[in-house]
Amino acid sequence: MSGHYLVVTTFHCRTLRSFLLVWALHKRIRRTVHKGARGLVSSALDVDWRRRQIRNYSLWKSLADIASMGQVRAHINAAHVPQEIQVQTECVLYESIGDWRPHIFGEGGLLDIHSQHEQQGQYRREDED
Repeated sequence: MSGHYLVVTTFHCRTLRSFLLVWALHKRIRRTVHKGARGLVSSALDVDWRRRQIRNYSLWKSLADIASMGQVRAHINAAHVPQEIQVQTECVLYESIGDWRPHIFGEGGLLDIHSQHEQQGQYRREDED
């Protein structure tokens, strides 16, 4: 799965009406987006009725593929709606690094860097106070 990208977009809806509209838009354009955007591996919606939040998770093959959403007219039109109905959005992009072990345990990995900083006295454990 190396090189894949996960995009998580959260919609914070203030009213039930805006929540239902955002949810309905996602349902309506899903098939069109899957057909029109290249490199879209999968997507899923997480609906939190109590908090009036909707999260869209989409998995992509490349960054260029994510940009292909700009060619899907249904998505372009729907992307303007949240601002018009005062729905706050936020988006997070995660990149897959493939096999995680070298990034944690390998030379230059997180544990190696932490060990070097500990040896140089740059880190102090909380129980050393």
